[in-house]
Amino acid sequence: MALAEKAGFGKKVDLEHLDEEHFMAAVNEVLTNIKYADHMKKISDRYRNQPQTPLETAVFWVEYVARHNGAPHMKSAGQELSFIQYHNIDALAIIFAIIAIIMYALKSAFSALSSLVCDRKERYGPEKKHK
Repeated sequence: MALAEKAGFGKKVDLEHLDEEHFMAAVNEVLTNIKYADHMKKISDRYRNQPQTPLETAVFWVEYVARHNGAPHMKSAGQELSFIQYHNIDALAIIFAIIAIIMYALKSAFSALSSLVCDRKERYGPEKKHK
């Protein structure tokens, strides 16, 4: 309804304010205000202003495909791709592998640093407080 209101041929009623009074006010405004009818008339004219009827358009395209032996030049290139290529699973797998390698390297680096710090504390013992 937000698109209808933005286009000028409808009225949006919020769910928070949806009661009989607000709903009837919105319906009455759309039915009585001439600007909504004008906008719908423009949209109707745009839709109806076509060089051919829908049936003539369908007949043209069926005949076109028949004349060009199935019109292979109009087929999507995606039909020739495998499922993995079509959905970019190969690229996503590489990205996830790189992320996993980086995370493993960071984990290893932090483990090495923490073991260095812990070994140093064990080697030198707890620090004694001076009195």
